[in-house]
Parts: sequence; C-alpha cells; structure tokens
Amino acid sequence: MPATSPPAARRSPDHFHAVDVLRGFAAVAVLLNHYRQMQYPPGTSDIDASAMAGVLPLYDWLWPFYVYGNWAVQVFWMISGLVFAKVYAGRATPGGEFLIRRIARLYPLHLLTLLLVAGLQLVAVSQLGTSLIVGNNDAWHFVLNLFFASSWGIEQGKSFNAPIWSVSVEMLIYLVFWLVAKPLLSRGLAGPLVIIVAAGMMLRLEVGSHFIWQCAQYFFIGSALYHVAVHHARPVRDLGLIVALMATVCLLMPIVAGDFRIANFFLPFAILLVGGAALIDLGPFGAALQRVRFIGDSTYGIYLWNVPLQIAALLVFERLGIGAEVWRQPEMLAAYLAVCCTAGWLSYSYFEKPANRWVLRLAGRRGQSERKPAAAPVT
Repeated sequence: MPATSPPAARRSPDHFHAVDVLRGFAAVAVLLNHYRQMQYPPGTSDIDASAMAGVLPLYDWLWPFYVYGNWAVQVFWMISGLVFAKVYAGRATPGGEFLIRRIARLYPLHLLTLLLVAGLQLVAVSQLGTSLIVGNNDAWHFVLNLFFASSWGIEQGKSFNAPIWSVSVEMLIYLVFWLVAKPLLSRGLAGPLVIIVAAGMMLRLEVGSHFIWQCAQYFFIGSALYHVAVHHARPVRDLGLIVALMATVCLLMPIVAGDFRIANFFLPFAILLVGGAALIDLGPFGAALQRVRFIGDSTYGIYLWNVPLQIAALLVFERLGIGAEVWRQPEMLAAYLAVCCTAGWLSYSYFEKPANRWVLRLAGRRGQSERKPAAAPVT
C-alpha cells in the first residue's frame, strides 16, 4: 500500500527472541555439517557427507544436517535482512557510522580467528607437510581475508577460516542495504520485492557470483518479512498466511516436481522457518524466550571458532597418535558440539562485546554498542 513515508510500526517486538533461537539451531546445523571435517585426511578440503554414511555418528538420525546443514547459511542471511530492517530501515544512517558499527561488531573476532588459523596452518605444514581442512592459505588469500573479500569472485577457493566466506558475501549486500535503507519500506513491500526479483533474475541469468545474488535475495526477503510482521495492520494474520502458504509449497513441491532438490526446495522452507519464528515473536510466547537470548548472541562466535578448534584438535590428536576413527563415536560428536557452543558464548561475553565497545570508543562513538544483526554462517 503506497505511502510517502515509512508506515508507523503497529506491533514491534523489542527483540525477535524466537528468531534468535532459530539462529542458534541454524548454527548447530552448520556444526553438524562441518563435523565430517574431523575425519578429513591431511591435505583434503572436501568429502561429501553422503559418502561418509558409515563413519559419521548417528548418521541415520542426523543425515539431513550432515548433508544439507550448509544451507543454514541462507537462513542466517534471511535473519540478517529481518534484523537490519528493524534497526535501519526508514532511517538515513551516515555511511561512516554504518561502516564503523559493522566493523566493530564483525572485524575483531574475524581478525583474531584469521590470525589463529594462519598460525595453526603453519604448524600443520611443519608437522604434517600439508594444511588441514582448508587450502589456499597463501599471501594473496590472506590479504583478501583481511578485507572481507575472500568470496568476491577474485579468490581461487575457500581459504584460512573458511566460514567467513558468507560474511564476505554479506558485506556487499550490507552496502546495497545502506544505499536503500531510508526509502526501502516507504512503499510497503514494493522496495524489497524489486530487489528480490532483480536478484532472482541475476541468478537465473547466471550473471556474476551465484552466492552474491542469492544472499541479496534471501536478505531482502528477510526485510520483507519484517515489514509484514511490524507494519501490516493485521500482522499475525498476514504472516500466518505466508507461513501456511510456504508450508503448503514445501509439502507439494516434491510431488509436483517429481524429485527432491534442495536448491529448489530451500527458499520456501527458509521463509517458513524465519516467518514462523517471527510469528512466534508476535505472540505471547516470544517475550518468554528472552532468557535464552544468549543463543543468538553466541552464533557468530560458534561460527568462526568452529574451524580453528577443529584444526587445533586434529593437530593435538595427531601428536598423541589418536586416529580419525575416534571421531566416529557419538560421545565425540556431543563433545564437539558442546565445546563449539561454549566457545561461542565465551567469545561473545568476554571478547566480542568488549572489542565492540573498544572499537566504537576508538572511533569516537558514544552510548551502548549495537547488538549483532545476524551471525554469518558457513558452508
């Protein structure tokens, strides 16, 4: 519905707590997808999870996460679009302020884990004669990583702390969002839909980087979901209709298409997940999830500490003479998940928040540091 200015919010939750919980589940899905890396021989950078059915613990139960958990990154992108719309849409934020807030939130942990992985890979090459899990750990790719440019199409593959690839892609979409943030919702859903359709056309025409356009599509769908949840006159009804429609599409698509292809299936599924979580936040149970807000806060740390912890564990176990078969035990899977999740929480509490405040103070900013809009996933 056209308007000359962004519509006033009718029912805006202070925080999307259910969306935070979903973000936590997405982080665990990524961890499960990456667990196969614990059994990579030195110098190996990829083994399809479906080819490891006999060695991954509890595979019969967890195979959707082992095989498709990398798609959780698209859920992160959609959540980012929703939360960015809440924080910035309809406002003219100075470019310097926007950039500094992004750097303050994302760069300190990125730099720390990048340096740590670089050091660990030097140890791996010295100890084993080759790198572990991720290749392309050379000077060129180090420079690309320093500038969040590791997935802009000028790289030769994943490098160093590989999960940062999704943040690298998202940084470009942040720029697009900043350029359109003030008028984005001034005409309802029209603004996000134009960008969503344009990104979809670029995807179909295979112009440039597939992931950049896919990120734009998911990100601005998240912004559109925020508009429905907050600015529509009857948000519960409208968001509920969207969720119901996406559930129907997800159920019918394998039947209509005749097969199951995750690339065709996942977009409506992600809308179902994020829209469903936002719908919960509009109801009486959303605020009750406030006490588990730490789950969402921890996801960026979970995301970026995952690979450094894996490489460190592999080096230690190699030194102790413990073979890769130990990672086939369910107990080791549980320990891996517990250590990564704990590292994420400790990282947010004792490194990311203080570093965020320090960077903002250094830049001359006052007041509370901004909470992170979304975790940046992995493959």
